Amino acid sequence: MARENPGYVEAEGVHDTTEGSAVRAQMIVDAVESADLDVDARMFALEFSALLDGLSIQVALEDPEVDSKVAYDIAMRFAERELNLPADRKRARAR
Repeated sequence: MARENPGYVEAEGVHDTTEGSAVRAQMIVDAVESADLDVDARMFALEFSALLDGLSIQVALEDPEVDSKVAYDIAMRFAERELNLPADRKRARAR
């Protein structure tokens, strides 16, 4: 059923590439390591990439609960929590 949805097919075409996932994961690892955070950079990259994949599919399928703004907020809240970063004040006030 979902594979018949044009949004799903489009999302899969963009996100279902091993090379693209590897590049994204390496970018995340590099960013986390360069920030000198006390976090397993590889594990964070894998978790964050999986979260982004799932959120992008929900947005592409036009899930009524998850539009691009909600997806962004979920991803940023996850990153802030996992990396022990302060919450973005603008987003925190908008909640």
